[in-house]
Amino acid sequence: MSSEGNNHGPCFNSLKQGKTIKLRYIKPESVKILERLALEKLKERYPNNPYYPKPTYTDSTSNKLIKCVVDYIGFNGFQVEKINSKGFFIDKRKTSTDVLGNKRTIGSVQFIKTNHKNKFYNISTTIKGQNIKILIKSSPIVSKNQDKGSVGSIKQIESAEGLFLIVENFSQFFQWLNEFTKD
Repeated sequence: MSSEGNNHGPCFNSLKQGKTIKLRYIKPESVKILERLALEKLKERYPNNPYYPKPTYTDSTSNKLIKCVVDYIGFNGFQVEKINSKGFFIDKRKTSTDVLGNKRTIGSVQFIKTNHKNKFYNISTTIKGQNIKILIKSSPIVSKNQDKGSVGSIKQIESAEGLFLIVENFSQFFQWLNEFTKD
């Protein structure tokens, strides 16, 4: 799962003056196939609509790559779940207006952490009866330097007859899924 020859994503080149520039994003063919597949699914879902919005995907950031992977797995008819391991906000504010028309807000916003253990993967899926956990890393340097806790958890998943993938770009995942689901 190498990213050599990858001309898209968050790549930077150094110049002689010490400045860095971001390379221009070139949409790979696999993302274009995903966009066509998304348009076909829209046409199936809304057959009476004469005008469809063009779905746009990119794998230039981690969040956009997660969306590409989740949608592609779902479009192929497999169970998929995006894991939210950060938490969520609860808004306990109340806004009231007095007799003179002045608005006053009372309360607070509270952040609630999720219950489950610190998850080291972003996507959980079941493909052809196989439990698969996927970690999205758009930077290949970070994915090669996993912390010790996640390495132990990876071994635990693999010992339980599961698969663990580290995905760096959508082309890599597209190729892997097509090979894995080939009959």
